[in-house]
Amino acid sequence: MATSNNSLNHNMNDVSLYAESKLTRHQAIGEITNVVLRSNIKPRVVNSILELLQKLLPSDNTLPITINDLFSAIISSENNWRVTQYLVRHKQFLSVSTTNASSAFVQQEQVSNIATQPSTSQNNDFYCNSYDRLQACLRLILEKNHEDREVSVSDNCTDGLLVDENEDKESIANKKLCCFEMNGYNLLNGEVKDRFSVFYTNTLIFVTLNNKYTKHINPTISKLFKPYSKGCSLFQFQKFHTSRKHMETIKSIISTVTGGASETNTSTASNEQIRHLLCKTDDLQNGQMKEFEVKTSFVNTSVLLIKQNDKFHAYSSKCCHYKLPLAKGVLINNRLRCFAHGACFRVDTGDIEDHPGHGNLPKYDVEIVDGQVILVGTKQDLEKLERSKIPDNLEIDDKPVVAIIGAGAGGFTCADMLRQNGFRGRILLYTREGTLPYDRVQLSKQPMKKSQDLLLRDQNHFKKAKIDLILDTEITNINWDAKTLTYHTIGKQMKSEQYDYLVLATGLRSRKLPSSIRGGDLRSIFYVRSMEDANNLVNKVKSPETKNIVIIGDSFIALELCGWLTTGLAGPDGKQTDIDKKNVSVVMLLKAPMIRIFGEKIARALQTVHEKNGAKFYPEANVTEITGENNSVKFVQLETGESIPCDMVIVAIGSETCTELYKDSPIALSEDHFIKVNDRLETSVEHVLAVGDISKHPLKVFNLDEVNCQHWQMACSSGHQAADTILHHYLGQNKGGARPLKTDYYTVPIYWTTQNNKTTIRYAGYTRDPENVVIHGDLDGEFKFVAYYIVDGFVRAVAQSKYDPLSSEVAEVFYHRRNIRKEDIENDMYGYRKYLEFKTKKPE
Repeated sequence: MATSNNSLNHNMNDVSLYAESKLTRHQAIGEITNVVLRSNIKPRVVNSILELLQKLLPSDNTLPITINDLFSAIISSENNWRVTQYLVRHKQFLSVSTTNASSAFVQQEQVSNIATQPSTSQNNDFYCNSYDRLQACLRLILEKNHEDREVSVSDNCTDGLLVDENEDKESIANKKLCCFEMNGYNLLNGEVKDRFSVFYTNTLIFVTLNNKYTKHINPTISKLFKPYSKGCSLFQFQKFHTSRKHMETIKSIISTVTGGASETNTSTASNEQIRHLLCKTDDLQNGQMKEFEVKTSFVNTSVLLIKQNDKFHAYSSKCCHYKLPLAKGVLINNRLRCFAHGACFRVDTGDIEDHPGHGNLPKYDVEIVDGQVILVGTKQDLEKLERSKIPDNLEIDDKPVVAIIGAGAGGFTCADMLRQNGFRGRILLYTREGTLPYDRVQLSKQPMKKSQDLLLRDQNHFKKAKIDLILDTEITNINWDAKTLTYHTIGKQMKSEQYDYLVLATGLRSRKLPSSIRGGDLRSIFYVRSMEDANNLVNKVKSPETKNIVIIGDSFIALELCGWLTTGLAGPDGKQTDIDKKNVSVVMLLKAPMIRIFGEKIARALQTVHEKNGAKFYPEANVTEITGENNSVKFVQLETGESIPCDMVIVAIGSETCTELYKDSPIALSEDHFIKVNDRLETSVEHVLAVGDISKHPLKVFNLDEVNCQHWQMACSSGHQAADTILHHYLGQNKGGARPLKTDYYTVPIYWTTQNNKTTIRYAGYTRDPENVVIHGDLDGEFKFVAYYIVDGFVRAVAQSKYDPLSSEVAEVFYHRRNIRKEDIENDMYGYRKYLEFKTKKPE
């Protein structure tokens, strides 16, 4: 047990127990007597309580002064005086004048603050400051069948703290004792009964922790008051009467710990304000963040607290992309970057700045009270994981019209960002697919994921945002001069629509097997580009007859599917299914998989990872023919004469642009058929923009004039940027003042690949030369490494596995336009850290 301060070794009858009030032991008993006498307890009960208190209060010189001291004292002794003594030391029991019924609720907080000032002793390393946040226990839940009965409730009824040695300090700060004057109702129901007990007479109800009690104090009080070996109870009463009109106010909660909303009152509880102590103001330094759990009987969530420039900001703790913890991310200045996939949020607002992900972080209120940070919010607020800036009752105009061709990452993000940031014209979003926009990257990472779980937004979102999503539609013609497009929807007649702004987001399609390979039209040959493709592939894999699978290609899709097929075939929930593992062969033109992306050393190590799981590789191999029986595949023939048995073939040999619509148009195309755009995503035609995989654009972060980054995150970012360009024109022409044109788009390309259920590689940056590389770590064993890719003596990209959040840290260095030199990281894996002030520990 921790030792007490030397100044406390004295006779407890003669010296102060409470630093500020100078309250002696005798005075404490006198004040408690005064409070009890003002209550509605019969004299014999008062005598019993006073007798108990005198027995519990100490006559020796031992005084616990911290929570830990108290726990140790309780555990190590059968004497319970320490429990009450702790409360006496840390609370003033001052007389409280009678409060009438009409003003009871109004004055409650004032009374609480007077009656319950905390100790500020330097020896007390944890105290419950401003007990007003604990006074929510006055709130009362009544079962529906009791609502017609008049109740007498004790105002300011609790000043007790319930503690349990198994709980942490934050949880303890929200425990309290509830006692009510009423006519014997059972207040608690459901799971709360397992944690708390209710004891009552005709006038009083106590809610206490379910711990074994030592003895009955007096049979006449009918289990009214019990000292507990692992809990404590102390109280004061101030009686007032309330009528039925107050029931809706007081029935929503007992407290955030000692009760829960009844099943019939969940809507009221969802709007009830919750106050939760997070930490002291000096627990976080500027530039630091921490995740805190918020567990009460109404809400079970967590929040991220950030301290920046001496201000505290509280947000949802999960990234809006895949709901991963943001506390593991990177915080630099006013920017928070997710550790995993690079989504970025503004610290001051929570708005998304860079993608993936499409929601904004919900921001919660915090109050600073006497040096402590208190979270304030309702259940409804605190359980939100995303925030949209689209108003509930959105009104739009007929003009201007933005037409977007393609509802992939770039097209959808453009539409969504337009609406979230103030565009009030019409938005037309065309897609040839028959489903809502979805997360395409998951098709090869988790092919069995349910369709509804892949959707970026549900139908209600498009309805609320008033975005016209037109499915199963092919654009057949664009009149560039008249600004009209003609389209055909399956089952409907041809239509035309006029636009003011046009966004081209037609993306890519899977490259097919060349016609020189015979048998390319047999059944059981699969490509994976759409949700329908993935569903068809999964159905074939599930078949018991499918045992041997040949994958042609060495792309992301090829290797991700290889990992899925050889390591347990993760199901919709990400867990291993009972589907038998398959015999997988990978046929590729190059000498190692993904060598053009990661370089030869990492590519060969990655191949070894898959070989250990049973995959067989055929490097530098040409397929000449696919043979079959009954029009279904049976063998893949190689140029070497080898014949690989197969029950299905997956082709993943890259992609090609969907640009037929722009052929012989004024839209400028590159030699390899991509649309050329400037740094505002504008094409060669006025008010026509291009986003996503189909565009070639400047990469300002590295001062490159023209690149094509076929990654999900870059497609989303380009859609966001195109929306900003349109908003600049729209707000200037229609809303009385141009939106400042954002020109500092220093987006860092980021992507990730899940190779199997244990291996993920994260990549940040851009390079065309993966062989000029500095590698740290273990490629051959654990496959835990960091690779820095060098261009002209500077780091221009990083790949890492099992070193989160290193790639996000390096991305922030890139974003802030710092040049990492080769010599910085050649002998020190963390050499980049000197360029920014990182508050987190080094990734390990």
